[in-house]
Amino acid sequence: MDVGKTVTGGYYFVHRENRCLFWLQDFDATVILRECSGVTELSHKQIELEAQYWKHIDLFPHAIALHCEVRRQLQQIIRFAISDGMTSEVSAVCAFSIDVLKNTLDLIKDVDVENDCIQSAHDKCFIARMMNHFRHCQYLNYHGQQGARLSRDQTVHGDTYDERSMMMKCLAPLLFNAPYEHVHSLHKLYVDTIVNLLDWRTFLQKLNAEMQDFNLLATVLLNVNVGFLAIQSVDDGGGHSLSQVASYVSVISSFGSMLLGVNLARQSYTQGPDMVDNAQAHLQDLMHPKHGLETLAIIYSLPYALLMWGMIFFVLAFFTECFHNSNAVPSVPVSVAALIVLVLVVWSCNTLGGSNLSAECKYFFRSVLAAARWIKDLPRWISVARSPSAQARLQAAPA
Repeated sequence: MDVGKTVTGGYYFVHRENRCLFWLQDFDATVILRECSGVTELSHKQIELEAQYWKHIDLFPHAIALHCEVRRQLQQIIRFAISDGMTSEVSAVCAFSIDVLKNTLDLIKDVDVENDCIQSAHDKCFIARMMNHFRHCQYLNYHGQQGARLSRDQTVHGDTYDERSMMMKCLAPLLFNAPYEHVHSLHKLYVDTIVNLLDWRTFLQKLNAEMQDFNLLATVLLNVNVGFLAIQSVDDGGGHSLSQVASYVSVISSFGSMLLGVNLARQSYTQGPDMVDNAQAHLQDLMHPKHGLETLAIIYSLPYALLMWGMIFFVLAFFTECFHNSNAVPSVPVSVAALIVLVLVVWSCNTLGGSNLSAECKYFFRSVLAAARWIKDLPRWISVARSPSAQARLQAAPA
């Protein structure tokens, strides 16, 4: 590149026997080693230098001869990756699925070998690209180092983000504790600023399926509310009855759920399941140093929470209309049916949910207590902020 009147050129040398790159002067390798923090051991750096060596062969396959021993070595690595993926759901060997690895293993058998060397430049690119991927994954997972990452959801630096913010504790009860599930999934997906392709693809597929289901239910709920408001006895309220107001709120909630669901689905389709680099940059921007991806978890919880609130307000409008100015003849069977359905729902949730339901209840009560404590202390905080001493400190603070 041109710097004033001088021309600066970059270079590197390739050592075939050691499978690495090297330089004649001191070289700042931050651009190569930046994906891992705390890299101090030379053996750890050597793994990434070998990955860069295979990248060089991928870019310049005609410039170097490739021995057939590399093909046998790659076959052994892929067989191990398949066995590890079959015995572990969080394998950290590579970012490929078992089906992709099996297809790759079949393709390697067709690589042409003459005079103990791989002759075709296309086969060299194929072998080198796969070796680069496996070596780079070893580098990211601290292969051969103390405290190496043995599974994709394991953090090497101890970043667990277990502490919850006050915003999360206050909003969780209103969102039916859905943010806790999302934040747990996101923190298993995004570990030490690394996003695995398999986990990201699975997460997006699950998210898109949820958004489609929520949009369908919200559309049905919106139509039910419109039909409910068209009933003559409900419409006679003049827009001021409790049943009408509750139905209006249900319409707004279901409409908000549809808007958010469509927006989230559009963003996930725009990013694409294979665009991990964009996802990594996006998650890094939303990452909080103490609380992690809580903000994103709350956003992902909004379509479900709004749909649930829409159902609750519609049920409120329905029962208000049922019990408004009615005698015991229609009220008793409706009350008995509602009680039976409630008991069945609670019983099934408790039976199928098991420990998850008890944990969610514990989170819910903790969140309610935290929100109540925060509301109780709010007047005291306001009075302290308005006190003369606080105003004096604010005025004395430098601009």
